[in-house]
Amino acid sequence: MISQRFIATIILFLSIFLILGIPFIHWGFLHDDFGVILHSHIESFSTIIQLFSEPGMTTVVQPDNFVMPEQSFFATLYRPFSYIFYALQQYFCGFDAYRYFLVMIFFHAVNALLLFHLLLSFFPLGIAFLAALFFGFHSSYWDWMGWIAGQMHVINFTLMLLVIMLFKKYIDTKKFWYHLVACSLFLISLFTRETALIMPAWGILALMLYKPEKSWLWAIKQTAWFWVLDIFYLGVRILAYPIKTSGSGMKVILNPIDFILNFKNRFFDLVTFGADVANLAWLGGGNRLLKGSLIALFFSALIWLFYKNKQKKVLLFCMVSMGMFMWPAILRYYSSRYLYKALPFFIIFLVVGILFYHHKSERTRLRFNKICFSVLGLFTCFNMIALPLHFKQRETVLYETAQAFDELVQDPRIKDRALCFVALPYNIFPTGVAQALRMRGVPETQKVYYDTSSFVWSNKPLAKNEIHISQNNHQLRIESQNSDAWFNPFNQLTKMGTITPTKIDKKTGNTLAITYSFDKAWLEQNLLFITWDFEHHRFTILELGGSMKTVLVTGGAGFLGSHLCERMIAAGNVVIAIDNLSTGRMKNIEHLQSNPRFTFIKHDIINPIDLDDIHTIDWIFNFACPASPPHYQKDPIHTTKTNVLGALNMLELARKNNARIMQASTSEVYGDPLVHPQPESYWGNVNPTGIRSCYDEGKRCAETLFFDYHRMYNTDIKVIRIFNTYGPNMDPADGRVVSNFIMQALRNEPLTMYGDGKQTRSFCYVDDLIDGILAMMNSETGVIGPVNLGNPVEFNLLELAERVLRLTQSSSQMVFKPLPKDDPTKRKPDIAQAKKLLNWEPKVDLETGLKKTIEYFKLTLDTMKQRGSHDEKTKRDQIYQASA
Repeated sequence: MISQRFIATIILFLSIFLILGIPFIHWGFLHDDFGVILHSHIESFSTIIQLFSEPGMTTVVQPDNFVMPEQSFFATLYRPFSYIFYALQQYFCGFDAYRYFLVMIFFHAVNALLLFHLLLSFFPLGIAFLAALFFGFHSSYWDWMGWIAGQMHVINFTLMLLVIMLFKKYIDTKKFWYHLVACSLFLISLFTRETALIMPAWGILALMLYKPEKSWLWAIKQTAWFWVLDIFYLGVRILAYPIKTSGSGMKVILNPIDFILNFKNRFFDLVTFGADVANLAWLGGGNRLLKGSLIALFFSALIWLFYKNKQKKVLLFCMVSMGMFMWPAILRYYSSRYLYKALPFFIIFLVVGILFYHHKSERTRLRFNKICFSVLGLFTCFNMIALPLHFKQRETVLYETAQAFDELVQDPRIKDRALCFVALPYNIFPTGVAQALRMRGVPETQKVYYDTSSFVWSNKPLAKNEIHISQNNHQLRIESQNSDAWFNPFNQLTKMGTITPTKIDKKTGNTLAITYSFDKAWLEQNLLFITWDFEHHRFTILELGGSMKTVLVTGGAGFLGSHLCERMIAAGNVVIAIDNLSTGRMKNIEHLQSNPRFTFIKHDIINPIDLDDIHTIDWIFNFACPASPPHYQKDPIHTTKTNVLGALNMLELARKNNARIMQASTSEVYGDPLVHPQPESYWGNVNPTGIRSCYDEGKRCAETLFFDYHRMYNTDIKVIRIFNTYGPNMDPADGRVVSNFIMQALRNEPLTMYGDGKQTRSFCYVDDLIDGILAMMNSETGVIGPVNLGNPVEFNLLELAERVLRLTQSSSQMVFKPLPKDDPTKRKPDIAQAKKLLNWEPKVDLETGLKKTIEYFKLTLDTMKQRGSHDEKTKRDQIYQASA
């Protein structure tokens, strides 16, 4: 018959491994992970020997400008066996982060099992199981469990628990082989993480508690071989690194008085520790009043438990053990991962405190036990739900980060250039950027630099690009527009110049702006500067040294124009947006108005514009023209003028400034196509006299002008043909099919379907399109187009409507109306040229893009309601969706 103990063991392991491990298949590497994994490659036995004498782990996760600090006994993270464990995993896992993650969760589950079996020696099965399960899902793992470089905290604790269990077996049975295996594992644990150094001293205390009838001398004799191994480890470390107190690693204050006084600067360490112990990590940053009140209440309860307890000696042992197993946090700084090895002692403290609570009434004591263990069970259940949900959020960030690195290494602009990263989010990229690129094939000969003094610190993720970067010769000015994001400009080990704080928050004392003056030696390397797009979670290239461009965007307040302005500003360029606001909306660009590199000019491009007094233009994006049928048919003559005269005026401006100019043409140049899908070589099937001709023929004429200017004046042109695009910043009443369907669905109004709904469109999410536009603009001079940009995945409008209804959970029905004149029945781009010439193709699928767009329109609808917007139903009824 299967024992209850065995069943509990299986349930415990599977609960932890299946809930915390299996679901997160898109897990990714984070900062130190890249360097640690990349460095853990053992080719021969001599490589293993070298691990015991090389510099500590700090160096393998740093950029190429990192200055090696003086290596010393106290300042080196000397963990050679860690590399051996990683190397063994690399043999099976390669560079698959999910597999390393599963290994970590596996060993964490094993630790819970070992703790469970240790506790069974002293407590009933049910209580031991609950305590081990609480350990398995404790909220202190919130932000570090799954960090592959932190995997050794878990594996090292596995070794330490095995040492404790085997040593207990030796004490109980006097069988020497238990002692021999325990000593062997202890030696491995010493060279994996230095935390195990305290085990001989802790072993003496544990033995005196376990065998109170024995003497101190007996306990010292039993732990003698552990002391010998401690001395051996310290001797090896001394041979490799001299005893000094300088260096960058584990800075130790040897003066006892200074050491005690230093704790007054570690108040937030104590608060974080208190929150972690009290299972309050899920409260996150901030929440100081609530968190402080709960911590005070929790520790008051612990003091009361201690006072009312019959096992004060055990409770004191648990408190001392917590301090001993957290000694690196006491000497250095506190981080949640340092609690991991001490947590079992806190859990034992709780269990003993509850079980041996002293009260004169036995009935009251038993009721108290039930209530306390029930509360502990509720906390465990809560953690079992909250922890994997938080892991899922972290998985998303890691996945997006991996995608950002993948996109960056495919960008042809980084080839053979020294790369320098600035203003990255510190919580994601404190280290490991260079190694992440190496892991993806960037050679070691291509230098990767960054100074974390320029990185952005924040208590919460930034959702918008509120970090502004401007250039003045060899200087970068980096400024935060959000008081929750700041800089910490004091890292000397990655210094590349002089950093001057230029703006300080008076309330918090945080540095909100810095001027970074790069040393000449760095600028002579033709650096390619790269920053972070906080809104779209990707890298953005920003070149220093005269390569910042002045960009003109016509139609800059429109759907696509506003996105272009954002991306150009994020890339560090000066942007001039021109729009007559006939269909463009200031709402789309109002967040850019405060940026000193952004200028808006209200102007109609059918009239020439003189910008001589403002800037010399480097790039021109000609995106001015109403794009939806109701808008461009409202004044067809003006639409034709915008296409033709506007193109002429912009071409003249480009010619005058020797600027590169892009024409935003359209799939409408193909008309109602007889060829499917439509390649760029297809001349189209267009009605030259229909109600859509002002737009269709206007765009065709603009293309003609662009190619004629190129042939006659060698104007640097780029022509793209944009297919159906959707996403945030769309006008909810612009007549495009996506905006129509979503707005009608959100209002639970009938979805207006023109024709039978079987006409097809291909929908491209706006972020993908902007990527394609910029890839075309950055392409070689000989690549002039036209090039189709769109998503080649084809849907009929009935399918689109069904998806919108499902994602909005709308009760709307469909209403069918006659198909408008000249409305194309098929539309699908052939993007072979874009793939070949630009290495571009869409990445966002329709489902993902619609979800983001729906969220945008929900916010838009809420804003309209708050402003008391009148019902636009009459206006919307005049809008048809056939030309998205």
